[in-house]
Amino acid sequence: MPLQKFTAIIVLLLSMSQMAQAQYRPLNQSEALAEMQRFGSGKRVLYMAAHPDDENTRLIAWLSNALDAETTYLSLTRGSGGQNLIGDELGPDLGIIREHELLAARGVDGGNQRFTDAHDFGYSKSVAEVWTKWNHEDLQLQAVRTIRELKPDFIITRFPPDERAGHGHHTASAELAMECAELAADPNYDAQTAPWEVQGVWWNTSIWWDASLKDDPEAVYLDLSGFDPLLGDTYGAIGDAARSMHKCQGFGVAIDRGPREEYFKKLWGGGDLAGYLKHEKGSDANSLLAQDAVFALSIGDRDQAIRKWASLGRNLLDEIEPSSDRYTRWQQVMLHLVGIYAEYYTQENPIVWGDTVEATVALQPLDTSVHLSIAAVVTETKNMGMNPAAPLNGEGIVLKAQTTAPHSAHVRLEYDSIPFVVHLPAAAKLVDRAVGEYREKIAFVPGYRAKFDKTVTWYYRKNTTLGYSIYSPVVGKKQWAVVFTEGINQVEKVPVSGVLQKGWNHFELALPKDLPRRNLSASILLDGEHWLQEVIKISYPHIGTHYRSALAQTKVSVLELDKKRIKIGYIEGAGDVMDETLEAVGYELVRITEDTPELWGEVDAVLVGIRAFNTEAWLMDSGDRLAQFVRNGGNLVVTYTTASRAGMPLPLPVSLTVGRDRVTEEDAAVTQKNVRVLQEPNTLEAADFEGWVQERGLYFPSEYEGYNPVISITESTGTVYENSTVIAEYGKGSVIYTGLSIFRELPAGVPGALRLLQNLLHYDL
Repeated sequence: MPLQKFTAIIVLLLSMSQMAQAQYRPLNQSEALAEMQRFGSGKRVLYMAAHPDDENTRLIAWLSNALDAETTYLSLTRGSGGQNLIGDELGPDLGIIREHELLAARGVDGGNQRFTDAHDFGYSKSVAEVWTKWNHEDLQLQAVRTIRELKPDFIITRFPPDERAGHGHHTASAELAMECAELAADPNYDAQTAPWEVQGVWWNTSIWWDASLKDDPEAVYLDLSGFDPLLGDTYGAIGDAARSMHKCQGFGVAIDRGPREEYFKKLWGGGDLAGYLKHEKGSDANSLLAQDAVFALSIGDRDQAIRKWASLGRNLLDEIEPSSDRYTRWQQVMLHLVGIYAEYYTQENPIVWGDTVEATVALQPLDTSVHLSIAAVVTETKNMGMNPAAPLNGEGIVLKAQTTAPHSAHVRLEYDSIPFVVHLPAAAKLVDRAVGEYREKIAFVPGYRAKFDKTVTWYYRKNTTLGYSIYSPVVGKKQWAVVFTEGINQVEKVPVSGVLQKGWNHFELALPKDLPRRNLSASILLDGEHWLQEVIKISYPHIGTHYRSALAQTKVSVLELDKKRIKIGYIEGAGDVMDETLEAVGYELVRITEDTPELWGEVDAVLVGIRAFNTEAWLMDSGDRLAQFVRNGGNLVVTYTTASRAGMPLPLPVSLTVGRDRVTEEDAAVTQKNVRVLQEPNTLEAADFEGWVQERGLYFPSEYEGYNPVISITESTGTVYENSTVIAEYGKGSVIYTGLSIFRELPAGVPGALRLLQNLLHYDL
């Protein structure tokens, strides 16, 4: 199978695996009532923006809990192009973190979550650039189908459809909202789904964008103040708690229970948003059933509440699939009302493709005063029906089945001869002696798999070896090959054979001496036909554990790198691999922290990691320490630091303020100045700025008097940036600030980025 086709299949399987919900969590009475009231309101709102953390969580909390609207956030991307404050995951792994942080946020504010498959390629200055990288027609179709499924009355955007959005992705999300609201009503568009008329599209603006909003007669004003007796806090506090789930972006906030103003401006349509934001209840059949169930529950008539809620469920199944978000929410309430535990699970994870595992359907009445019967159970390998339905006693029922791909179980239950259907997605139910019982999303992995010792192998000297491991499920003789490619073209193939023991087998391969001096990739081909995969585990307490399968691969960066080495102090920032990279090519590094002031005198240069001035509070109070180090002959290299629109002054020996200039075109033209830093110890060439990924750089300095620029970058628009990398002399030493995205280029194995970093560190030493 061709390498590129195999990779595409893995991406598809990954996308499919993300659809399953892995957690079993019963509702409490307050949550159940809140959900019932959302069904009873008859109101549905779709909030649209581009990325995880773009959404207004306070507004979603108010819409979901004060207005009782079924509110869904549609994020076009999963945020894989962002940065990571809590770990070193970037790219697809970061996308998994941000996706599940969004789901966790919705678990707090009461909203629902959807995505499209738009790729987050980082910051974009213009919407024109976005539509060269996103498939406009495909995204329209995805958004229209989401609108037609969810049937929102209004769509609310976080951004305006123009340059005020500040990011091409943001602008595109607002444009898409208006386009798709119109297309959703068109019966001639997408015959596979039924038309739906959205009343209007409104921009959730603020006085940050427009200070005159308070006096704008066309703006709709909303006061988000209010206390929710079911949830026990204000809507603002609930929204702030949800906001703080976006931990990898550093969006944790203090809880503010005070008032909050929100404003809206119409972008499209004729609907009356101001009237809609009042608290009238719905009058359609389904809303009335939900209202009746709420009323019955409030007066203690549980029997009538169950009957009304069951009738609502039957109506929903005439309109939507049992696996849909809406039916899942209905089902959670139904399980709460009848008091039953229902789950479909395995007790292993991950599961090897093709292996037979035991999957269990477990049903147990928790309240034996409610009389339930079971009529049918359907899984991948079991189809069991009872006629008549069999009563469920207090011990419940446990049904086990052997399957190779546990996906979901459908269970038909009856309450006093009233049938209802429960759809149970499969989960892995595991036990840890330190944690207790917990759940993971089921992951399917290959029996034979591999991993390389390093994400990037820097081939800068003779006798460099490539370390890798192969996992085998059995003992046996196998043949494989380490294949070196440039893009999709094979450069070198090294055949290997041997006996694989059960479990992990480690190997070292001497890299071929005639590899071209380019950025290559290495993968492993087993038995001439199977490209081995790596299984990546991503685990954080706030999102749980998730697995991603991808082609097992390492970058092999073949480059000329000067042999000189110095001792470097490294101040860790918000997750980069600059320190690991330097150690991999023979540098001695010491980690400098607030508690190790003595180390400053032991090093020749200090490298400040990305965003360290944002994450390490002590650095902002270390001006004297920085000045002393440079004055005595040290070389201080500071990598990118984020700044607000007002800029961020850094306590450097020569005054410098970080601004917000950036170059998002990774192939923007670079002109080198005739300066020593580009010539020693490596003579940099145009080729060193080729093959960069995602961007040239970000957060260039806005005020840097006393510094000299190193390179000039010219965008396709003709805009020239002289301020990406600047150098100043101070005392016997030097200060360098660079906004170049070296932190992205090193994990991508870009040779020129490492050669440049070496030059910056060796400057004037």
